[in-house]
This record gives sequence, C-alpha cells and structure tokens, in this order.
Amino acid sequence: MPWDQYNYTATPWAEIPATINEVGSIYTCQGFDLNYAGIIIGPPINQVQGQNRLQVNLDKMTDTEMFKKRTDLTDPVEIEQLEKQMVMNSLNVLFKRGVHGCYLYAHDPLLRYTLCTLFDQINY
Repeated sequence: MPWDQYNYTATPWAEIPATINEVGSIYTCQGFDLNYAGIIIGPPINQVQGQNRLQVNLDKMTDTEMFKKRTDLTDPVEIEQLEKQMVMNSLNVLFKRGVHGCYLYAHDPLLRYTLCTLFDQINY
C-alpha cells in the first residue's frame, strides 16, 4: 500500500476519504481516535533474544524528520538514549489510536512469534 503523502490542504490526512487505502504514520495518526489501527512494528524495533524486552536499533531508522538536531544536547550517549525513547514513545502513541482495537504486525520474527503467543493466551 502507498505510504501517506504530505497533505497541503487544511483537511487532516486521516479525514480524507482516499487515505483509507494508504498507510499512515505517527505524524498522520497523531491526535486521532480511529475505529481500528493497523500497526507495523518495523525493522528498528526487535525483541531481545531470551528476554521479554524490546530494543531499538537506530541504524535501521529511515525517518529523517524524527530526530531534529537540538543545540542544547551535546552528549552523544544522552542523544542516543533520547532518540531510542522517542521511537518507543511513538510506538506507544500508535498503540492507542484504535478505539475498538488494533492489528499488529512485527517485522522481527521473534517479536511476531511472541505477540502471537501472547494474544493466543488472552481470554476474550
């Protein structure tokens, strides 16, 4: 499916009927309550082998707009930690967009397996 395109109109992306056939992003879905959200957890996020925790690989990030340079931050270690936190915060926001539910797909096979196993154990 095509990814969201920059919208030069006053109408937000999520309110344009044609966008039903597009994939949105953290930017286009932010602030919207959608009936359902489909979330693709991409290559930058994977599960740590043998642990129930996620890690962020910043080398696999393709979003050039996410990490705007801030002149008040100079420590590379602090910058890396803040960037990883920003990725996880974005994922957290997306998880909360679907009022009636959300569909998940994880690029990382281990994370995908863990999610499937987890949801199979939930009693509806």
